[in-house]
Amino acid sequence: MRVLVILAMCLAAAPAWAGDGDWVPVQQRTLTTQYRAYAQIQPIGSLTVHALLDGTLSGFHLVPGTAVRNGQLLARLTGPGFAAARSAVAGVHSELVLAQKRLASVRRTYPALSSRNELAAAQVKVNEARQQLQAARARLVYLESGAVIRAPGAGRVIETFVVDGEQVARGAPLLRLQAQGGLWIKGVFYGADAAALTPGMHGTFTPADGGTSFLVTVRSVLDPVRPDGGRAVGCEPDRKSAGWVNGQAGTLVLDGAPQRWLLVPTGALIMRAGTWWVLAHDAQGERRVQVTPGPESGAWTAVRGDLRVGAPVAVNGAYGRFHRDFSHHFQNPD
Repeated sequence: MRVLVILAMCLAAAPAWAGDGDWVPVQQRTLTTQYRAYAQIQPIGSLTVHALLDGTLSGFHLVPGTAVRNGQLLARLTGPGFAAARSAVAGVHSELVLAQKRLASVRRTYPALSSRNELAAAQVKVNEARQQLQAARARLVYLESGAVIRAPGAGRVIETFVVDGEQVARGAPLLRLQAQGGLWIKGVFYGADAAALTPGMHGTFTPADGGTSFLVTVRSVLDPVRPDGGRAVGCEPDRKSAGWVNGQAGTLVLDGAPQRWLLVPTGALIMRAGTWWVLAHDAQGERRVQVTPGPESGAWTAVRGDLRVGAPVAVNGAYGRFHRDFSHHFQNPD
């Protein structure tokens, strides 16, 4: 009889949740916060090749996707301007030859038959012809060098703006190149995740098509903030891979700094009016506690809120317990 009395006293003194599987104590752990976003492999930048001269495009047979080498001949420019420049060089050269012959003739007859003024005038004609020939040749060299269109660097053709045989003006864009090795991953984050982004963060990019995941590092956080409130980051792979394809989409997961979190069973979380709550038990009895969920760890969810380690929270039947006074807000119809 004495044993039964003692047992009854112990049960009466124990908390209401003790030994009750419906209540689980709050835990605390160090977790790495992860930030997730949709991302896509994009060129860091591109090179646009322009026409340096007016002319007709010749030998232009590139299509998007074509790989080119640094300095590779892409096309040539032809047209009447080039023929006119060559004719100008030939014409001025002929004038120089005649001027030189005239000067030689005057020198042979000077001073017997030619005057000093005639000698000086012949010398001036030669000098002028030489200057004109130098200018004509420089013009021809300029045209010929500009007529040859070469790749400014190794890469791959992204887009072409002209076709072979097309008449183009000086400065017209001909094609756009993606520089070799010039790809990165661009992802956009929102809300509190966007505020936590910093260069140097590490993470993983997983292609949506089920391809191999890549380890990446955040190279830069891009400004300004997008019109939709998102913040973009640019990530480069830790190791270059042939599997990278421009335009490939997937999920970017970045690891934040380790933080201490309170953890509650995921089943203890209750949604009410757009906010998350748990039903906790303390010395004053049951109370509702608003929380902000964080990362998940198995069957547990990290939270921020007015909780302490070891405090029991309702799990089984938590929703019913939380809303048990729901009917008090309504009146039965008459």
